[in-house]
Amino acid sequence: MRLPQSLFPFIAAFWSKLAESVAVEQQLRGPKIADWQCALNARPKLLASAAAVKQFGSFHAQTDLTPKGMVPSVGPESLESMLKKGKDFVVVFYAPWCSFSQQLVLNGGVKAPLEKLNMVLKQMKGPPVVKYNIDEHGKAPGWQFQGLPTVILVTGKGVKKQEFPSNPLQLENLAAFALTKGGAVQYGGASLMAMLNFTQLAK
Repeated sequence: MRLPQSLFPFIAAFWSKLAESVAVEQQLRGPKIADWQCALNARPKLLASAAAVKQFGSFHAQTDLTPKGMVPSVGPESLESMLKKGKDFVVVFYAPWCSFSQQLVLNGGVKAPLEKLNMVLKQMKGPPVVKYNIDEHGKAPGWQFQGLPTVILVTGKGVKKQEFPSNPLQLENLAAFALTKGGAVQYGGASLMAMLNFTQLAK
């Protein structure tokens, strides 16, 4: 089946804008931003670029609502309250306009990778997981990070904050990081990969 030649300019324009949106993410990364993160200052340019893509039937930066899932959303007050309680927890800082945040937190809704991690940590009696939308609440005071998503494990009665140093989509490594308190203790439980593979999420 051959496409009408009249469609070619529209197809070319679509891919051009999509490539531009991805390029914006890459260009705005500084030396402290990993290749699986968006820079905090990328929002205006990313949304402007994505809006152009949307005209051709796609939208690189997600702004529409998705199913919320089971991972609780927190704001500055809730986050501060959790610190004061002094119990271990994992917080994921993200933004809906960041494609990498979408992959971890939003894509799939209740079946997103973060939902699977949360379920496995519950089963293994690990720390609870919460998510913090910086687009909604702004950057949380007292938390140091430059890219999104950023996953931070809080231990030591709310005092010690350890950032997960790798791509959080590597769920087995992220689960191990949480269960071992960032490597401070040993983990000798069941295979995390098997747990992640067989975890059943809501339909």
